[in-house]
Amino acid sequence: QKAIDECTPGGSVVLTDGVFMSGKITLKSDMIFWIDKTATLKAIQDQKLFPVTDPPTNNVSVADELGKAFIYSQGADNLTITGGGTVDGNGKTKIWNGKKDESIRPIPLYPTQGKNIKITNLDIVEGAMWNVVPLECDDVVIDGLNIYTSFGKNKDGIDPCDCHRVLVTNCTLFVEDDALCPKSGHVRGCEDITYRNITVNQTICGLIKLGTKSYGHFKNIVFEDLAL
Repeated sequence: QKAIDECTPGGSVVLTDGVFMSGKITLKSDMIFWIDKTATLKAIQDQKLFPVTDPPTNNVSVADELGKAFIYSQGADNLTITGGGTVDGNGKTKIWNGKKDESIRPIPLYPTQGKNIKITNLDIVEGAMWNVVPLECDDVVIDGLNIYTSFGKNKDGIDPCDCHRVLVTNCTLFVEDDALCPKSGHVRGCEDITYRNITVNQTICGLIKLGTKSYGHFKNIVFEDLAL
């Protein structure tokens, strides 16, 4: 976190050659967070290191479920998370696995209320919660993710919540709950979201799903070239 805080605009923080254990990490605008293919960022088994997130929102039906995060940002624009490496949510641990309360389980990738967000070329394994959850973000690109979660409770794949202009491409998912699942808990709703060239190898719930307790609208949502 200290390296991120000291990163100058346009700079990068790079993880390479090893397994890096961490609690919650908060990213910021105008940076690249690079997890190299030689590196794994792994969540520490300690609830105290994952404080509750609190984005300023009137989201009425989603935000109460989204309590904790592993890799987080709030209001960060021009942010890229990439590198070919692995994000390990350590979600099989007894403090998270199987817990019904979603708000106590860290989301592996949770950018909120930002613009121009790119999440690309990563393996995301054993997330404790929904795996990739942009909340109220605009102009999001999610590409080249391999997501694998063994079974537990409510471990979705890629769930944009009240986002506009989202492109999800070239991803492979093995998840326990809903795989491709835009959600809305805010009047801004979901607009212009495209999932393209996606393979879902496993889920016990919805392959494609809009919502759960939906509040806002769903407009121009496209699912294209899927292998389910």
